[in-house]
Amino acid sequence: MEEKIKKFNTRLISFLGAILILIPALSFGIDANLYGEVTDDGGDPNLLVWFEYGKDSNLGYQVPTQKKYGTGEFTTTISNLESCKTYYYRACVKHENQSDTSCGEIKTFTTKCENPSVDLKVNDRDNLVSVNEGASVTLSWSSFRADRCQASGDWSGTKSLSGSEIISNLTFGTKTFTLTCYGEGGSSQDSVSVFVGKVLGVQTPTVEKFVRNLSQGPMTFQKTVSANPRDVLEFQIRIFANSEMKNVKVKDEGSEKMKIRESSLKINNVSVSGNLREGINLGNLKQGETKIISYVVDLAGPENFGYGKTDLTNKAKVYFDGGDVTGESSVSVLKGEVLGAATQAPTGFLDNIFFSLFLPLIFAVSLVFAFKEKILKFEEFLEKRKIEYRIFRAQKILNSKIKEHHFKKWLQ
Repeated sequence: MEEKIKKFNTRLISFLGAILILIPALSFGIDANLYGEVTDDGGDPNLLVWFEYGKDSNLGYQVPTQKKYGTGEFTTTISNLESCKTYYYRACVKHENQSDTSCGEIKTFTTKCENPSVDLKVNDRDNLVSVNEGASVTLSWSSFRADRCQASGDWSGTKSLSGSEIISNLTFGTKTFTLTCYGEGGSSQDSVSVFVGKVLGVQTPTVEKFVRNLSQGPMTFQKTVSANPRDVLEFQIRIFANSEMKNVKVKDEGSEKMKIRESSLKINNVSVSGNLREGINLGNLKQGETKIISYVVDLAGPENFGYGKTDLTNKAKVYFDGGDVTGESSVSVLKGEVLGAATQAPTGFLDNIFFSLFLPLIFAVSLVFAFKEKILKFEEFLEKRKIEYRIFRAQKILNSKIKEHHFKKWLQ
């Protein structure tokens, strides 16, 4: 009998010594999935397993026990955790009918720091508000999980985490108010726009065009943006009727390098059909009425642009009884160098190996050949002169001999 007990205890010690392998696998947020594994049941497969956890190494919380038969993995989910917080945990096990509890080592995990959020409104609205020149609007906002907020655009300064502010004496044009709030999880931004129009007598409508780069993430509409080939852009045409407008038609005059995406055309955020390049009809607009036309375009690929910056101007023309008005925005498309390819930009010695190395070499060789040719011609000239001199000297000697012969003959 004692021998059997000793063998059981030996297995039990092995079981207690190699009880768990902890896997800190999490689903970040307010829930966490904890995993454990029994690698040795000590000869008795009837087990109870559970987890203990807490905000420090003292733990303090325990999940309900689970029955487990034999070795293998087990898991549980803990909830209602705080974001951006480090938690401590361990897995425990015991035989179902014994008091031989054993726990693994304490591990830690950190829940994800959630991004802050911010909600900015103008006159209790999220979308564009139209007012007359000289009027006032009220900006109101609230934030969550934020430490500080900063205003930009047509207002500025540090703002409270929630509050309101009156903006007075607005001048003509579109005003954009942006609020960015920061927290442990990052930052969040919200913007509202106010269109300020003139309404004194019969006025020409106001037409403005804006653009934002959707490929660069959430952005506010601007007059000019930068982009790369194949980026996705969103344009917005804002029409404000300073006085009544009849038979209004809008036409987009964009670059052929910008292709309007099908089914992206919207008027006042409502999808419509039509070909903006050929023109769409808006009918009649009442004084003070605003129409916002938006659509998405795809930029052409890099093969359609030269290296460096290419500026594309996108115009919107609004026709109505009595005239027309144009609004425009621009996109600066940047095409960089392909890694490993030769650049055409004159930026230094290594920019073009032909002009930097081979051209000087060819020039030097040409000089050598030219100089050599000169030397050869000079040598030919000297040789010719030598021959002429020899002929001249021989002729002179011959003449001298002839004269000497005639003189001797005369003396005789």
